[in-house]
Amino acid sequence: MTPEEDGERLIRVEERLKNTGKELTKLNNNIEKFMNTFVPRSEMDLELKYRDKEIQDINDNLHDMDQNKWSIRRLWPAWVAVAISLFS
Repeated sequence: MTPEEDGERLIRVEERLKNTGKELTKLNNNIEKFMNTFVPRSEMDLELKYRDKEIQDINDNLHDMDQNKWSIRRLWPAWVAVAISLFS
């Protein structure tokens, strides 16, 4: 190989190294963005458990309200009797 060919090869290698360095910088920036928006699994599990507990509490409250509604409806004959006795 001649010194001119060696020089050309070195120039090509230097350009590839520069391009590789630029790509690595872009990749590093993307990884940093990802790490800033990434939620760890343990934290996500805690948030989901808390959400599930709140949903269960809401369902329990709705069920209790429904039960109370039906217990009031079951007592309507007694309330009618009270109203009749008040009028008489």
